[in-house]
Amino acid sequence: MRRLLLITVLAAAFLGVLATPAFAVYPVDYEPNVAYVHPWGDPAYWEEVLWEYVPLDGQMEWVWHVWDTDQVSNGWGEGYKEIPPSYDVMLVAAMMGIPRGQIEAMPGDLRLEFSLADQATPGDTMVAMTAKEAKRYWGRAIGPDGWAMPTINKDMAQMWIIGWTYDLGQLDPGTYGGPAAYIFQHSMIDITVWSDPWPDPWPRTPTHYFWKGTYPCPYTFTVASE
Repeated sequence: MRRLLLITVLAAAFLGVLATPAFAVYPVDYEPNVAYVHPWGDPAYWEEVLWEYVPLDGQMEWVWHVWDTDQVSNGWGEGYKEIPPSYDVMLVAAMMGIPRGQIEAMPGDLRLEFSLADQATPGDTMVAMTAKEAKRYWGRAIGPDGWAMPTINKDMAQMWIIGWTYDLGQLDPGTYGGPAAYIFQHSMIDITVWSDPWPDPWPRTPTHYFWKGTYPCPYTFTVASE
């Protein structure tokens, strides 16, 4: 099952890697008045674009750009909500997991490419970025304090995260989007143990994810009118 929240954080994809679809470095502490848009969903699984924000009370919220009653009823954030016009819009991607080397290799392994246009004027491309150009927008891999997971060879091991961000600034009201793709140069491994309760016997071999390939993910999001 492929997921990127790129968020798709949550967009929570577990390759041992939480694929969700961001730091500039990806904000460990999210900032208010910013819409963190994860356009890198897998249309075979995620049909909606995820964005997240921090209300003034400091509690990060997930928002589905397209209403999806199944996801919302399952506790995955709010339903449909447009981005407030006063917000900065930042495209983001994050990968989290173990081992450290796999996460540090993401700028070369996970290639992102996209273009962006106002859908009212689809011939007017605002941003177009190749995978080569996008590579420089990755931050560095970090190991957040206190975040560890059991693995196949350790009771607990440090989790690592790396993020990609591109700040679009404030956008005029309208619906934006375009084609996008994420490209895995290699397959992935997961050495974490996610089960609760922990399995008996304890697993001793990594899980392999054969994700090598290119995955198109067209996307849209809407900035509200005043």
